[in-house]
Amino acid sequence: MSDPLSAPGRTSTAIRRSLIDTRFGQIHLRISGRSSASVPLVLLHMTPLSSAMYDPLLPMFGRDRLVIAPDRPGFGFSDLPDHPLSMSEYAASTLDVLDALGIETLDVLGTHTGSVEAVELASAHPERVRSIVLVGIPAYTRRELEERSYRLAGVPSPAEDGSHLDWHWKRRFLYRQAPYDLPLFQWRLLQELLPGPNVWWPYRAVFDYPMAERLAHLQQPVLVLAPHDDLWEQTRRVSVTGGLPPRGRFVDLPHLGLDVAYYATDEVFTIVHEFLERSSP
Repeated sequence: MSDPLSAPGRTSTAIRRSLIDTRFGQIHLRISGRSSASVPLVLLHMTPLSSAMYDPLLPMFGRDRLVIAPDRPGFGFSDLPDHPLSMSEYAASTLDVLDALGIETLDVLGTHTGSVEAVELASAHPERVRSIVLVGIPAYTRRELEERSYRLAGVPSPAEDGSHLDWHWKRRFLYRQAPYDLPLFQWRLLQELLPGPNVWWPYRAVFDYPMAERLAHLQQPVLVLAPHDDLWEQTRRVSVTGGLPPRGRFVDLPHLGLDVAYYATDEVFTIVHEFLERSSP
């Protein structure tokens, strides 16, 4: 079975879906696998996508553990919050999901915005988060925050001539080179439109979060995957300046860019699975 947000060409009967009540409304999640001796894995998506970005990876990780990928409040099929949420509130929503599922201990993998939420979960609840995988590190300098502040301005209002949709479409070509994967672009466009004018709320939470400070103090094993995407410079800087935590490991992926779960599924799975296995007691 598939749903309207399923990744193009990635239909799998191994993915189930569910709705969970949380303090910020109902959260939609994708689930694969079953409870086992392996620690459950939580996958946290980037902005402005949804848990559908992990469609290729969910069945693979689900072979030997329970895997949960929630839609962040306001994204995918989850309820829209009535105010901008902080990163601690986004993490609290995820904790509500985990509590409802009876999950006490977990591994977590986050991408971009999901990386920040993963660090918040591990920092605020070290007794529950066993190990962390980060795809990209959004740790910005003051100047970089000023340069990216345009993302907080929202999106164009609906225009009679549809020019606002053209604005969204042209964003698909940022940080990418030809030949373009147009079906994937359309899939990304649909997800960006769903949250409406407040699609950039998570960026505010990311920009306000002390990512570098919290990351450096983590005591759990941390694996950083560094594709050469729009966060490469920030991710590289954390590594070369000694900003990784004591048990941090850095993997440079110069041959990869955005959408690594889609374009490098086998490679990402192998690296992450081996890391999680080594982290096992």
